[in-house]
Amino acid sequence: MKARRLKLGVFIAQILIPTIVAQEEEPPWWAAASVYHFPHVFATDLEDFVPQLQNSTADFVLIDFYAPWCPHCQHFAPDYERLALAVQKFDAAQAKVTSSSGKSSILSATVDCQRFAKLCDFWNVHSYPTLMWGRRDEWVRKAQLQVKGTSEDEARSSDGDDEEQTDKEMGPSPAPTATDGSMIDTIDTWDGTAESVATWINNRTKFGLDISAISKKEVAHILHQSEESHRVKAVGGTVSSQALGFEAADVWDAQLGAALLLRDILQHHAFEDTMEEAQQRSSGKKRRKHVKPQAKSKNTTRSAFVGFVGLLAQRFPAIASEVGTCRQSLHQLHSQLRNDWAGMTNEVSTLESMRSKTRLVMIDPDWLEGQWRLCDKDWSRFGEGWHQCRGTWPGKRGYTCGLWSMFHFLTAQTSDEMALRDLQMVRNAVVHFFDCTECRDHFMKIPVPEESIKTRRDAQLWWWNAHNVVNRRVGKLEQMYEDGDPGFPKAQWPSEAECPTCRHKVGSRRKGLRGTTAETVNALGVVTVAPPEPVALAQEESDAPPEVPVEFVNLADAVAQEHWDLHELAVFLEKRYNTPTPSVLF
Repeated sequence: MKARRLKLGVFIAQILIPTIVAQEEEPPWWAAASVYHFPHVFATDLEDFVPQLQNSTADFVLIDFYAPWCPHCQHFAPDYERLALAVQKFDAAQAKVTSSSGKSSILSATVDCQRFAKLCDFWNVHSYPTLMWGRRDEWVRKAQLQVKGTSEDEARSSDGDDEEQTDKEMGPSPAPTATDGSMIDTIDTWDGTAESVATWINNRTKFGLDISAISKKEVAHILHQSEESHRVKAVGGTVSSQALGFEAADVWDAQLGAALLLRDILQHHAFEDTMEEAQQRSSGKKRRKHVKPQAKSKNTTRSAFVGFVGLLAQRFPAIASEVGTCRQSLHQLHSQLRNDWAGMTNEVSTLESMRSKTRLVMIDPDWLEGQWRLCDKDWSRFGEGWHQCRGTWPGKRGYTCGLWSMFHFLTAQTSDEMALRDLQMVRNAVVHFFDCTECRDHFMKIPVPEESIKTRRDAQLWWWNAHNVVNRRVGKLEQMYEDGDPGFPKAQWPSEAECPTCRHKVGSRRKGLRGTTAETVNALGVVTVAPPEPVALAQEESDAPPEVPVEFVNLADAVAQEHWDLHELAVFLEKRYNTPTPSVLF
């Protein structure tokens, strides 16, 4: 099976968590914000390790050691459920085998390494996810050493020949296998797919696990049915809570998106420096520890960053009680960036910067968070995670949803005179700091008709249309790969239930579609009576992902396709994203 390109949600999470390694039980705020316990249906959560394994009748055990904040784990979780379903079908088939000597069974399980950090340490789990495989007897025997507080070496020296006798008492292997019964193996050759894990097991056991007939769509449907969520209910299909009626956008998600974006900018991007500032920095009495460069770019990012922080200081959304506090905190950061750049930065070097003799600096995000707070909030509070932007599918929505919320909120706070400038400043931040290259490049292809952006309303409608242009493209990709969030399918926004007056009532056929999932617009922008069938992936020799182009839909085309009422739509956007404005703007 060809490896799929890195998904948008996973890519963003990887940017925020660059190294997926075992961490302390309490992750930092930016990792805690991404915590997601996947709803296991076919895999068994091991919460009482030894008793659960002792009570199992399986011959072999496959365990996925994961961290709920880990993006790789979130991306793999649906595939692991596919594998667990294949294991259940294998066990059911084996139960029908009449010969006891030919029977084998497998338990597919998971361990949450954030909750059970010591257990994961015992099994030498240092990265996530880690998949391990072995005979159940051996899992139990070794796990009991942890309970006794005995090391493996101590157990071997004290048991002596008893271990050999124990192996004899275990009897013959349940099925022909190339796996040593005394070994717990780490599956270290997989590529992040259920197919590769099944192949690894089949190569060692000849069990013949078959996962080909189990689609992601099937697993997504079963998992979504099992989820009891207040955001989802059935209305002629499954729709999100956002489709159940109007609700104001949650400022919290925009703030969390901004916090994560600021950290990502500082952690991964270098800024240009000047000779004067370099001399000022080297002559300073206090010099902070040199920052190891992790820069992804050396382009002229300084003005884009300082300008973007300045825009946040003027337009940042907040609830009524904290508007002044939020913008004041950003004004302080903006002032510090302008007046004490040398004191905030450390020089870094890359091979490219040394060749070009370019001076580059970075700001240590941990240092900045130690002496500055967004909205005067303790950074640990942001570990609370997403509110409206929380998906029902791990790795979905979250960060990108938070960014879109921030874009809409910022635009709602602009003025007619500054509408075009603010729009271009946010786009400039996207082109410099949004690190999903494919996503960024497609977004930047959406044209900005400068002659048409004359008011705040014009800018709001531009962002709304851009959002739907992206929805069309991402929706088509999710159809291809069958991996969209089942609770929040990509469709033209807002839904008719969210804003009943945002579309003109055109004909009885159109009226019959309203309020149902049949209203979904496909990737070509065409309203269909039923949800579109998934688009089949073309079988090509190349491993390159299929190109899904941006479909440029201007406001006139959008109105024609969806019968939008732009006046009512502007009213909807105003109500959804309007927040209190402080008396003083910085």
